[in-house]
Amino acid sequence: MNAPFDPPAKTVRTQLAEHSKAAHLALHQHPDLLLLERQGLHLEHYARILTAYFQFQNAVEAARNRLNLWPELSLRPGIEALASDIAALAPIHPLHLPRLGRMEERTGTLALLYVFTGAQFGGKVIAKALQSQNPAAPVGYFSLGSSPEKWRTLCAILEEEGQDPDALKAMKHTTRNGFETFGAYVSACCADRKTAQRQAM
Repeated sequence: MNAPFDPPAKTVRTQLAEHSKAAHLALHQHPDLLLLERQGLHLEHYARILTAYFQFQNAVEAARNRLNLWPELSLRPGIEALASDIAALAPIHPLHLPRLGRMEERTGTLALLYVFTGAQFGGKVIAKALQSQNPAAPVGYFSLGSSPEKWRTLCAILEEEGQDPDALKAMKHTTRNGFETFGAYVSACCADRKTAQRQAM
């Protein structure tokens, strides 16, 4: 008689991806973010999108620094590239950043590092599309792309931290919330642009 087959346990990264799948897919269909790869993106609009990326990643990096954890997962290279790109465009006064839940905890910060490290996948495709539709658009951030070594390190840390059920539950919540809140913040930044345009008419 054969022993019962136990399917391999899902990795923590897989569990986070499955739990946040709907929010992640919704972000891929965000009307403002879709413009990054389409014709008709105005540079001011682009600046507002970059500002949303900058504000969020800067907040996550600040939390990581406060906790003094995972220097190998630092978002600093992307933040510096974003600052440079924004400086080349019209400066945008950022809106108030909404609360990014559980960032005071290591699990929450780690989950948001997962969100924004993963966000760099496909960056070079976006950079190419941006340059083809508007050569004046600075693409330092999106041109960075992803680091396979950094991604492997992140996945290993996720696996270690996620062995605690409460930590895994917290990471799942913050991952989904991170995608949803980032999408809402991009909408708010870009809606603020549209409001300013209407007032100027």
